[in-house]
Amino acid sequence: MRIRSPHLSVGRLKALWKKEMVQWIREPLLLLIFFLAVTVQLILFGYSANSQTSGFRLALLDQDQSSWSRGLAQSLESGGTFRVTPVGREAEIAMALRKGDVQLALVIPESLFQRLGQKESPPLKIYLDGSQASIVAAAKGQIFNRLNHYIQSLEESRPSGKRDLDLKTNVPQIQARYEIQYNSELKDSFFMVPGMIGAILMLLITGISAASFTREKETGTLASVQMSPIHPLEFVLGKSVPLFFLSLLFTILGFAVGGLWFKIPITGNILLLLIGSFSFIIFCIGLGFFTACFSKTQLQAILTTLFFTVPGIFLSGAMGQTDVWWPNILKTFSWFNPLFYYVKLSRGVLLGHMGWQAGWLWVLPLLVAMCGMTFASIALAARFFSNSYSPKSPLTIFKHS
Repeated sequence: MRIRSPHLSVGRLKALWKKEMVQWIREPLLLLIFFLAVTVQLILFGYSANSQTSGFRLALLDQDQSSWSRGLAQSLESGGTFRVTPVGREAEIAMALRKGDVQLALVIPESLFQRLGQKESPPLKIYLDGSQASIVAAAKGQIFNRLNHYIQSLEESRPSGKRDLDLKTNVPQIQARYEIQYNSELKDSFFMVPGMIGAILMLLITGISAASFTREKETGTLASVQMSPIHPLEFVLGKSVPLFFLSLLFTILGFAVGGLWFKIPITGNILLLLIGSFSFIIFCIGLGFFTACFSKTQLQAILTTLFFTVPGIFLSGAMGQTDVWWPNILKTFSWFNPLFYYVKLSRGVLLGHMGWQAGWLWVLPLLVAMCGMTFASIALAARFFSNSYSPKSPLTIFKHS
């Protein structure tokens, strides 16, 4: 019969502490994951939590073609408030907004500066991407600040009595006509929900996949599989295909909630979204399998998937823009993040009337990621789930046993 001591013992506590420290030291992978998770995720969250006040991508159509309008273009670019892309016609503006290449567009009408003091002075045309509702107000304020600052600088540079533009009379008569594309009511949910669908899918699918494969190690099923006539590819497909259909159900549910509850429309090509969703789901399942192969327990597998998925969510733009104030090295990392392309594709199809002409730019990287992760999963299956195949030749799993 075991007798439990009624008192705390410092000696026993020291022994337990020593045992725990030894166990942590014997798990260097977990220690590395904890260290990198704190530092990397804190840095990424610090950038993603910022509100955009500069670096707006602006398409400029200069129909005036005067020295004043060219000076305005230079003024907009100065200080880094706007990154100006000149265009030749308004049709290019619509395509650039649809692709997500620009966030807003400015059309300077013909003879604007010459007719500022007249009643029939033509208005500026400002097009804004309403799918990014959080930046619309800031962009509108910044563009008028730059415009008024430019006119003021023109007035101050001319000798007194020879000013063609009278700041006091002309600036209030500058008219602007706004056209908010894709989200005229400026609902933040229209921006957040499509991004969060991809983020939630990545967390769920990758975590479930990693835990499912790692459970076979913990329960001892893996040893039975290795001794059975089950082909490694059969094992991977047997685990993955049911999870694929379950994940597809999650995806449909997510977009259904977005449409029915938040009233988010589907304005683009739904086939594009289906192809992108299929590719993204397969990638996430493969990523979960990849982390499971290097994990001993389900807990370790889930922690490892969080190390990949949480930074991936921050780098995807699901919760904010990543291509404006982020350092160049982080922007480069986001280009290798499949969730980045899936978020862009989801928002484009739901809000941006995205079709094949613009959508293939976001679908193609997803297909490449799917193929790469599928090949990696097959190679790892040959290495970790079969003793009869050489780990140096992953493609031998396609041969008959």
